[in-house]
Order: sequence, then C-alpha cells, then structure tokens
Amino acid sequence: GEALSRRIDELLDVGRIEQGLPLPLHLQPCQPEPLIQKVVEQFRLQHQSQPIELTTELSPLRSLLLDGHRLQQLVENLLSNATKYSPEKKRITVRSLIVGEYFQLEVGDQGIGMTPDQRVKMFDKFYRAEKSQNWISGLGVGMSIVKNIVDGHQGVIEVESQLGEGTCVRVKLPLVNA
Repeated sequence: GEALSRRIDELLDVGRIEQGLPLPLHLQPCQPEPLIQKVVEQFRLQHQSQPIELTTELSPLRSLLLDGHRLQQLVENLLSNATKYSPEKKRITVRSLIVGEYFQLEVGDQGIGMTPDQRVKMFDKFYRAEKSQNWISGLGVGMSIVKNIVDGHQGVIEVESQLGEGTCVRVKLPLVNA
C-alpha cells in the first residue's frame, strides 16, 4: 500500500513538472539528520542484505530552513536507486555534512555505474539506463523528482560515476538558518 501511494505521489509530481509547475515546497525549520536517519533505517529494514553506512558530520543542534517531507523523498529516491543498481552485500554510503555555505548530502554505491551519456540523461523523466531496462523495477521518475526538489531549494546536484564501479550523487542545498 505504501509503495503504491509513493508511486501515485511520484506520478502527481511528474504531472506538475510536465505542466511547468514547481514542486510545492513547505519550508520550515527542521534538523536534517533525524529525517535522513529515519529514511536510512526504513531502507535497512527493507533491504537487510544491503549494508548501508550512515555518516553524519553536522552540528546536531543546527536547524535549517528546508521542506522536510521533500528532503525525505529525495533521500528515498537516492537510496532506492543505490539499492536497485548495486549487487547484494555491496555497501551503500550516506553522508551528510556542512561544506562552506551548503548542507551537503552524498549517497554512494558500488553498483553498475553509468556512462557519461547515461549521466547526462539520468534526470530526464522516465529515463532508465539501457542496461537496466529488463531487470530493475521502477518508473524512471525518481531522479527527475530529485532534481526538481534540489532546484526548488536553489541547490546543486552533482553525479560522479564510473561504469562497473558505482555512483555517488552529491546534493548541495544552500544553508538558510531557521
């Protein structure tokens, strides 16, 4: 039921994006660490054969102006991709820290990786890497939604990937103190 609800929400988000509408953001003071931790723990329960390592290098009292729901959605999509494209028993890392004037979140995997052409297309709606078309479930909208969430926060998203070696997605959201 929850998976179906998430897919419906994602399709509604894609509909908004298709219409040229921004994703609605409800910015409010929140601490990102507990939100990220919650999503990581859910993934640990759902994917017990996949070791997930969480590293946080933030002041635990720092509250930022963010949309907490959208931050969780972003982390869910990044972790979903990392688990889908990584073999079992391969480590996935989640790291959050403050870098200069940015809150930075990194999700890295030791999966199949991408070619430069795939990296260029990965934020397109309904795009799925060619090698994964037959064996990876999903609609191919998660990274498009992630990009729109990052854009809505006036952030930046960077992707490092090597074919056969894995991928690291780095999200940088400007620090706006609450």
